[in-house]
Amino acid sequence: MAKENIRKNRLDFKVLVFWCSVFIVTAIFAVLFAIRIHDTKIFDSYEDIQSAKLNLVYDITGEEGQYFVYIYSAKENSDGKLVDTNKTDIIKANEVLPTVFNYFNYVRRNERVLGDSETFSKIYGYNAKTARDGVLQELDLELDQLPALVKVNGSIIDGVYTKTSDIQKQLTSLMKK
Repeated sequence: MAKENIRKNRLDFKVLVFWCSVFIVTAIFAVLFAIRIHDTKIFDSYEDIQSAKLNLVYDITGEEGQYFVYIYSAKENSDGKLVDTNKTDIIKANEVLPTVFNYFNYVRRNERVLGDSETFSKIYGYNAKTARDGVLQELDLELDQLPALVKVNGSIIDGVYTKTSDIQKQLTSLMKK
């Protein structure tokens, strides 16, 4: 009878180890699934850029490597959403935004795979309304020229694109490579 109790206890230990293993594997898959869902959340507003912490605030040439900075002018409306404040060229902002958000999504999806590639360039946002004042003067930009796209290579500004077609051409050509 004592042998049966020892066997029963061993069996209980094996069952406990099995269920612990199942729980650990399930927890790992749940965490990986949550990370994957977070990675696939698409950018479709300025708030998404802010929540992903991709807005540069002080120095747009402070990051390493080659990247783009999308400069826009937005402030919170009564609902707390960021909206374009550049009333002079809101049509331009509406034409450019789908391409810009597509590129933000492209970067998010391919960052792990293409992160070290020479043809892969990250993109950051820069809200001219909440950021440092001197940046627009350094780039010879006026508020009525926004939105604009700035290409930065290291600490050197390679180009400033203010035309809708130029911004779209730059970003779509990089997504095709």
